[in-house]
Amino acid sequence: MSPGRAGPVGSVPGHRPSVGLSLTGRPASGTRWGEQGSATALALGLLAAAGAGIVAVLLWTSAGLEQSRAAGAAELAALAASDAARGLGTVGEPCAAAAQVAARNGARLLSCRTTSALSAAQGASAIVSVASERAPGWGVFPLPPARAEAVAGAPP
Repeated sequence: MSPGRAGPVGSVPGHRPSVGLSLTGRPASGTRWGEQGSATALALGLLAAAGAGIVAVLLWTSAGLEQSRAAGAAELAALAASDAARGLGTVGEPCAAAAQVAARNGARLLSCRTTSALSAAQGASAIVSVASERAPGWGVFPLPPARAEAVAGAPP
C-alpha cells in the first residue's frame, strides 16, 4: 500500500497477522491449512475409544453375571444330588436329580460324582460341574459359557 491510500477497514499499514486469516480472506503467513479439522478427528477418536471401553465393561459385567448364575446352579445341583444320595427329599438317581435342578436354573450338568458315606454319621456327598446355557456377550461376541463346580454333603 502506498502512503496516503486507505487500505481495508481496520487494517494497519505494514502489519500482517501471523496466525489465521488476513483481512482479505487469504491465509496469513505461518498458517497451516492441514491442521484444520484435526479437533474433529481427535474428538471422533476419543468417542470411539470411549465406546469401546463401555462395550468392554459391559462384556466383563455380562461374564461375571453368567459366572454367578452358573455357580448358583452348581450349588443347587450339588445339594439336590447329595440329598438324593442320602435319601432325603427326592427319590431316585442323585445325578438325575442334579441334572434336573441344573436345567431349571439355566445350566447343563457336565459331570456328577457321589461318594458313599464312610459312616452313618457322615452321609453321602456329591461333586457336580455345570456350564451355563447362555454364553455371555449377548450372542454377538464369541465368549465361552460360564462353568462352575460345587461340592455338597451332610453337615458335620
